[in-house]
Amino acid sequence: MDTDKITIRLLGTFEVIKAGEQVSFPSSRKTRALLAYLVATGKLQLREHLCDLLWVGPADPRAGLRWSLTKLRNILNNESVRRIVADHEYVGFKPLNTETDLLAVRNLTGTSPESASTEDLRKAAALFRGEFLEGLSLPECYRFDVWCTSQREYFRQLHDKILSKLTKRFHDEPDTALQYARERLIINPYSEAAYIDLIRMLGETGNTHEAVEQYERCKKMLADELDTHPSPELESVGTKIDRRVSAAPETDKTIQKQKYLSTFSYSLAGRKKERILIENFITEALAGSTSNILLFLGEPGIGKTRMLDECMDRIYKEGGIVLTGRTFDIEVVRPYGPWIDALRSVPRSSISSDIRMDLTPLLPGLSTETSPVEKRNRIFDSVVRLFDDLAGTNKPLAVILDDIHWIDDASAALFHYIVRNVKEAGILFACSARSGELEQNKPAHTLINTLRREGRIIGHNLSPLSLEETTALVNTIDHTLDASHIYFEGKGNPLYSIEIARSDTHDKSTPSKNLEHLIGDRLARLSTQTKEIIPFLASLGQTFNTKTLEVVLNRPFEKILSSLEELEQHSILQVAGSSEYSFTHELIRRTAYSGTSEPRRKMIHTHIAKQLSSHQELRSKLAADLAHHADLGGEYELAANSLLSAAQSALRIFAYEEVAKLASQGLRQITDLPQDKRLRLQFKFLELYVDPGMRHHPPEDLIELLNNAIAEAKAAGYDDLVWNGLVSITTYYYQQGDFHHAHTFTLQSEEFGRTFGDPERVVWAVAETARCLSMLERDINKAEQLAQEASTLEAALDTVNKVYEIHMAFGLINHFKGDLDEACRQLEKALRLSRQKGGHWWECYCHLRLPMIELERGRPEEALQLCRIIKPVAMRIKDGSEGPFTEALEALALLQLQGGKQKSAVDDAIEKLRKADSKWMVFYIQSFVGKILLDNGELEEARRRAEEALVAAEAVDNKSAIAIARSILAQIVFKQNRKDEAGEIFRAIRADTNDESKISARARREIEKTKKILSN
Repeated sequence: MDTDKITIRLLGTFEVIKAGEQVSFPSSRKTRALLAYLVATGKLQLREHLCDLLWVGPADPRAGLRWSLTKLRNILNNESVRRIVADHEYVGFKPLNTETDLLAVRNLTGTSPESASTEDLRKAAALFRGEFLEGLSLPECYRFDVWCTSQREYFRQLHDKILSKLTKRFHDEPDTALQYARERLIINPYSEAAYIDLIRMLGETGNTHEAVEQYERCKKMLADELDTHPSPELESVGTKIDRRVSAAPETDKTIQKQKYLSTFSYSLAGRKKERILIENFITEALAGSTSNILLFLGEPGIGKTRMLDECMDRIYKEGGIVLTGRTFDIEVVRPYGPWIDALRSVPRSSISSDIRMDLTPLLPGLSTETSPVEKRNRIFDSVVRLFDDLAGTNKPLAVILDDIHWIDDASAALFHYIVRNVKEAGILFACSARSGELEQNKPAHTLINTLRREGRIIGHNLSPLSLEETTALVNTIDHTLDASHIYFEGKGNPLYSIEIARSDTHDKSTPSKNLEHLIGDRLARLSTQTKEIIPFLASLGQTFNTKTLEVVLNRPFEKILSSLEELEQHSILQVAGSSEYSFTHELIRRTAYSGTSEPRRKMIHTHIAKQLSSHQELRSKLAADLAHHADLGGEYELAANSLLSAAQSALRIFAYEEVAKLASQGLRQITDLPQDKRLRLQFKFLELYVDPGMRHHPPEDLIELLNNAIAEAKAAGYDDLVWNGLVSITTYYYQQGDFHHAHTFTLQSEEFGRTFGDPERVVWAVAETARCLSMLERDINKAEQLAQEASTLEAALDTVNKVYEIHMAFGLINHFKGDLDEACRQLEKALRLSRQKGGHWWECYCHLRLPMIELERGRPEEALQLCRIIKPVAMRIKDGSEGPFTEALEALALLQLQGGKQKSAVDDAIEKLRKADSKWMVFYIQSFVGKILLDNGELEEARRRAEEALVAAEAVDNKSAIAIARSILAQIVFKQNRKDEAGEIFRAIRADTNDESKISARARREIEKTKKILSN
């Protein structure tokens, strides 16, 4: 493979293919638009023109252009090939060792499609994957938007001409011509000429029924959409079709049974176990066994209905009678719905006169007489009698009900009564249900549970197809397709696999099997009012809430209800919850969505985003959805702000993976925004990554991203953003245990924070620095000075008790200095304020200090109680050390209360802390355990733990922690009669703690205790 060769595709979604793989392109739409423009125009462009085209607004358009060119060079240029060429004035693209679909189409069609060969036209048609630059829009760049729209219209017309010529040239191959005629109508649904070609080809291929439908549909489209009348040519084609229909031989007018329940049938691939199950079930029923029910369970599209079709085929082969019914979610209030559907296929002549009157409530018009009293037991008995009569004809009788998870109460009661009372053996009952929805419908749940208790249910859960089965299924459509790809995409779901296979093949299905055609036909029969809202429903997604729909359409629900009911009647929508609807299948939604032109889709998404944004409740609740619609509508600032809101909400509920995903999307979204808006959003997204709960989710280049953003903000004069960035870096380093860098950036942020003109910002900056220094325990005197300064400034501003960082700093400082009562008071105040702000991690941090203080006081009972209060929150900070540290403190308290039997719980928690690489926490727990074991006389194990505590303390370079670990270790060694070694350890302590203000009160106590022991 030529690794230097690339392919650029512009007809459809923008793609660059290199060495057979799609290139991961920069997220910037302007960068993609720049390359597309250079490739499509095929000539050198003035830098000034490109800036006017794509960088309207930013302070330095040429800087934006330079950035995009750098990205393009990295992808398209190498040492031997320079495709992106630029000098001081001009920029261009050279198609060296490059294929583009645009150039290929132009070469194949020449000056006009009329003069191109048929083979060249076929190749050109295959290159169209969609509209020109489908999905790429820059509404804020007016000049580019106008150019792109004109190009789309040009290539849409060219595609239409190519398909029109192919339809005519393959007139002698009707099936091939029909394929091109269908494709033409899809890209140009308002073209009368496209309809005329399709109707002609349908007539010539014998599809007269559909030809008539398309003729009527075209006339309706002309009247409703274009307000015009059919042309003489359309009327002439319609007349010819009418003559063919009239000339067709008379068919049997007898009402035929519906053979298939499925929307469309397909070859049954695999399912060996299910085939055997069906065969055995039918064999036993025909042999006269009691009436049981075969129940297929599984997710939508998994093949439940196809299994029922298989049962039907088997019964038909035996010359039997099949009665079919289906339940619908909207018809749970319709008594006997599926039974009415099933009984309609029974010939009236087969119904005895003595039960007709009682069956009239189920089959209106069956009898001219009416029962004086419509009693349910008479209806039930009559249905049982009818089934016995049908089964007594020596023909197998099968009753098949689909989707019984929506069955109504009356139908469920009748079902159970029939199964229990039919006299004739050998009646087969087969049903299907979505296993996940059975429990949501009380009648269905009660029915199935009752039948199970009676031993009448033969239940079978359908699993996804295997790779081999999917391959067999795909081969029935086109054996040249990549079945493994389809299996991966469809996850073994037969319906998905079929649709993916059909979308991947160039050999289109016949009309009766063409799913998109069937769905389009169903949508076309809807009322005008309902068709107007379908694009909005499809744009909202597979499932949507009624409240959201009200806001989006700006209409009360009562005004929309009739359209929703119509869609339910056509099995296009279904109720998905108490206030939700969903499309019955994603394929329906996708067809409705793709049937809307791109400009209108864009307008719809913009409208949805703005409507949701204007509604306070939905703006926060559906922030991620709002961002999605804003993005598709070209409202990138709104999209970014919505993603930020969604990420902040996810952070509050500990959904860290979702936060990372949303933050990444947000950073991609802001690339083309003006500098001030881009930088402010960029810092907010990057701040998400330095939340302590996100310690396992930051990008590898987070510090580089922050430093670059700080440099740009400093150059632009955004001092508040610079300070935010410095605080973020400080927090990040603290979480990583890099206290040296954390201390350095803390001091930088404090110095920079004082430059703010806003007094409230100065309070916050000084308080934040005090908190950071007190957490690091590196400069406690300065931390106290800054905390006092922040407190004084806060009092002057009358904002007392609003900045929790002040109280947290005082709490940590007093803990360090040994004033434990005051430490608790300040930490409890900080805890209350941090809860009000929703900072889970800071809440945990403040709260965890309280049981630590109680353990240091020698009050394990109080420590245990505090641990159990904070534990539910701490355990929800996934992948963090807060949960394991809480467990360790809890186990430590129990160890003090109950003795050695709690050591295993302590060790389990310590192991989790080791995995989380929380060295300071490992020090804290092991130093305490070592102290407890020393007091219990377990010297060897005490020494091992004290040594690990010392290693951990040295790793974080905390002088107080080192002094504590060494003091405990010296005490243990002394008790082991190694007095010289104990003396060496103690001298190391003294040498390292000359300035007592830099070590904690706890450390000083341990040093004094060690000194006393050694001096004795």
